[in-house]
Amino acid sequence: MHLEFVIVGVPISNQSSGSAALTAWRASVEAEAKKAWGGPPLTGRVKAVLINFHTGDKPSLDLDNMSKPILDVLQGIVYD
Repeated sequence: MHLEFVIVGVPISNQSSGSAALTAWRASVEAEAKKAWGGPPLTGRVKAVLINFHTGDKPSLDLDNMSKPILDVLQGIVYD
């Protein structure tokens, strides 16, 4: 199985807890995931590959802080 979607904008860290920006970011991820994934959540082993396109020499977040809110949102939609 393969799932691919794009979220335009700067990723928001879970460390921004309670912020409107984090809520909006998570809602964007959820909406795109639901559009792209039509089946029930997968069970078993899964692999995620996240790509962050950015301008400048450094991304706005490190990989751990970028991936956590995305993977949290995908849980229950794409995988169990």
